Amino acid sequence: MIADDGQHTAVLTDVAGTRPVYLARTESGALWSTSASALARHIAAGVDFAAVVTRLVCPTVAEVTRDETAYEGVRRVPGGHVLITDRTGRHTITAYEEQRRLPFEDAALELREALLEAVTYRVKTAERLTADFSGGLDSTSLALLAHAAGADLLAVTHVDEASRNEDVQYAQRAARGKNLRHVLVTDDEGLFFAGLPEAPHTDQPFPDAARWRLRAAHQRVCIEYGSDLHLGGSGADMLLSAPRTYLADLARERDLAALLRHSRAKARLRQKPSGCRGPRTR
Repeated sequence: MIADDGQHTAVLTDVAGTRPVYLARTESGALWSTSASALARHIAAGVDFAAVVTRLVCPTVAEVTRDETAYEGVRRVPGGHVLITDRTGRHTITAYEEQRRLPFEDAALELREALLEAVTYRVKTAERLTADFSGGLDSTSLALLAHAAGADLLAVTHVDEASRNEDVQYAQRAARGKNLRHVLVTDDEGLFFAGLPEAPHTDQPFPDAARWRLRAAHQRVCIEYGSDLHLGGSGADMLLSAPRTYLADLARERDLAALLRHSRAKARLRQKPSGCRGPRTR
């Protein structure tokens, strides 16, 4: 969202920061763009190798990656903030969305209503709707909400031979329970790093680029179906879940009872084994 009154330009990022805006400070003032690489070319910025390593190793830990990009001198405007520049080149960055603290039950109700409203709106605008249907919590929930809103959708599940888990069985069970049109997609050649030279260029280092061939096989079915709107569940963990690093905080505080309880709960949620060993005694 961009607004201009002739004296000031305001650039708003979305609350979750999924549509990034980048900023570079120069002698003549502030420059902004939706492309970090475009700004880097404009100011002849070099590669920020420390930031690249951080983003590749810890891409989902916001406290580590902060507002850095792959380029020196190019920063990202945080989600939920507005960048305001004037004609002299001066700029400010301020939050426009104040954080609220709600009881869990109230927050869950608001989230439910917001998701229902968002999915229902998108269903009404689509003629041929497709959806990720991995069997995980995120994509399955969105697809079933769309189905409940009256969508005649095609649910697509990628069968990855390199990953052995129960997600496909969960997807099949959910599809049968709701009589969804469900397609299993397999690609024997779609292994990690397969076809990577043909992967599209991205503005920032993208850890998921190694899965480009897997994604392409998955999306090909949707393209052939003629999809004009696709629902995906990616990113919900970052938006709605506490980062896994909080378990390290529990361990640092030596609250082993809480650490074991939370580890088991997260393991049950993701159908993974859990374990916790107490401190050694001397």
